[in-house]
Amino acid sequence: MTDITPAPIRGATFKRQMTIRPAIGTLVGCTVELTVKKNWADAKPILRASTADAKIVILDAETIEVTLSASEMRAFKGDESYVYDVKVTDAAGKVWKKEREIFPVVGDVTP
Repeated sequence: MTDITPAPIRGATFKRQMTIRPAIGTLVGCTVELTVKKNWADAKPILRASTADAKIVILDAETIEVTLSASEMRAFKGDESYVYDVKVTDAAGKVWKKEREIFPVVGDVTP
C-alpha cells in the first residue's frame, strides 16, 4: 500500500505532503531524501529529491512536502508502478529509512 494518493500523473507537477514517523524522533533539523526507481535492484534511480535541493520541505516533526516539476514527472512512463524510499539523516549522522513503498504513475491524456 502506498501513501502517495492520489497517484502522480506523468507530465504534471507532483506536490504531496507525506507523514514520516522516523525512529530518530523528529524530522526538524534533518536531511530528508526521496529516491524513486523502477525496481529495487536498479543501480541508478529515475529521480532523487531532498531537502538539500529544496524539492522536499520539512513542515513539522512528522510531515514533509515533496514537489516535483512537470518536466521531472515526464521521466516516468504512465500507467506503471515504481518504487521509492525515504531516507532521514539527523544532525549527528544517524540514518533511518522509511519502509519501501509503491509510487504509481498514471498516464497523461493530453500532451
